[in-house]
Order: sequence, then structure tokens, then C-alpha cells
Amino acid sequence: MLTFEETSTEIAPMHLLLGADPSEKCIKNYLRNAWCFVARDQEQIAGVCIAREIKAGTAEIFNIAVDPAVQAQGIGTRLLVFAVSCLKDKQLKSVELGTGTFGYQLAFYQR
Repeated sequence: MLTFEETSTEIAPMHLLLGADPSEKCIKNYLRNAWCFVARDQEQIAGVCIAREIKAGTAEIFNIAVDPAVQAQGIGTRLLVFAVSCLKDKQLKSVELGTGTFGYQLAFYQR
């Protein structure tokens, strides 16, 4: 059964984050003062989303990644909906997402 939760960035699985951002240095930088949202399948983290407030009332989603073994099952979409809901509960008024990527990742964000 899939569950969603906000958790510490310290448990964010680097191997998943690297699938969406190839720079470990950049990842470590934006993990500071960030929120971490995960999708769990029992005890295994199936997906992770990292967001941080970039200015008053505005958050940016820096990374969202799903384990390749369970992609194309709606986990990323459900995780994104969960993360945006949690950000709204934090009184944030807008959420930004930027990507320089293309292909399936860009199509996911456009949906």
C-alpha cells in the first residue's frame, strides 16, 4: 500500500534524486532548508519530492523522482499532488517548477 508523508531531507534517497538531477553538489545545496515529501511502498521509498521556499509565499520544487522500477504507475503524479497540498497548508501562495529537460520528464511536468 502506497503512503505519502513529509519527512526529513536527511532520509531523501540520493540515488533517486540523482535520477532527476545529475549534480550531487547541487542536490546537497538545495536540500538545506527544504521540505522533503516521500511516497512509500511499505518501508521502501518509491518516490521523493524536494521543495523549498525561494521568496515569501513562494516555493520551488527542485526535484521529484520515482524509482525506475515503479515508474508509470501514477506515483509521481500522486506525490506531486500531495506535496503541493502540504505546501498550501504551509500558507504558500504559489509553487514554481523549472526544468531544462525534455522528453518524458517535460511531458510529466506539463500534465
